[in-house]
Amino acid sequence: MGAFHVIHISDTHLRRDPSWFLPNFRAVLRLISGLQPDLVINTGDISFDGAELEDDLAFARTCHAGLDVPFRAFPGNHDVGDNPMMLHTR
Repeated sequence: MGAFHVIHISDTHLRRDPSWFLPNFRAVLRLISGLQPDLVINTGDISFDGAELEDDLAFARTCHAGLDVPFRAFPGNHDVGDNPMMLHTR
């Protein structure tokens, strides 16, 4: 069996407007495309304020759809808030 290559990214903080971090993310997409790993993992703060703005999460998902390799994400506090249990009381 050959090697399994994973790229780990984090803290992408994606938002539609203003899109401060989008140029960095696009540069990362180009690097990932050139390396063609078996898997990309984003370990949190995928969105800028997904805990409050659903569009931030939707936009981050759209941006990650640009990856041409398998992708998995784990939410961070910018994605679900500092207390994810509070989601059940809203």
